[in-house]
Amino acid sequence: MKKQILICAAACGVAFVGADLSSLMAAPSAKEAPLRIAVVDIDKVLDGWKKAREESVRQDVEEQAFMAEKANLQKEVEALDQAVKIHNGKAKQDKEQELETKKRAYIAHCSVEGGRLNRLKAEFLARSYRGISAAVEACAKQDGIDLVFVTETQPEFAGGKDHDEMMKNFRDFQQGIVFHKILYARADLDITQKVLDHLNAADKSK
Repeated sequence: MKKQILICAAACGVAFVGADLSSLMAAPSAKEAPLRIAVVDIDKVLDGWKKAREESVRQDVEEQAFMAEKANLQKEVEALDQAVKIHNGKAKQDKEQELETKKRAYIAHCSVEGGRLNRLKAEFLARSYRGISAAVEACAKQDGIDLVFVTETQPEFAGGKDHDEMMKNFRDFQQGIVFHKILYARADLDITQKVLDHLNAADKSK
């Protein structure tokens, strides 16, 4: 879930713009004030935003339960499929009926429960992104900041116990580099904690 939010934020690149971006293309005149720029670390915001973190954990638990039930139903379908092949006559017909019933249960579980979880994920993603964007905008306006860029914690290659795990971790590492928009920002440009404080304070006031 967290990765989905990161991808959504990284794809946008800029969290808040308080000035026409075309002004960046021309050198400022002597009378124009320089643009004030800041960065927000989305990883830290998602880790520190208590309400979003709790919701993400709840959804992960539901996802695990869904996958476990899906796996059990799939095993039962496979077992009944094998049973059909080794029986004859009335016993075979009974197993075929059981198999069709179990297949319908499997399909229903995937479509109904899977669909519900996907809707919850999409709604959570939208709420999280709107909440972060609103908090960034509020903090930027409060401090007179014109431009806020999205950044993330520097990706690291985790290695792996075997070839498959290593390749998966490498792909995640590679993706992290691709989406990593900001390679360096001075520490005093980082308003992540201010945004985080704003989000958690807003949740407490509700």
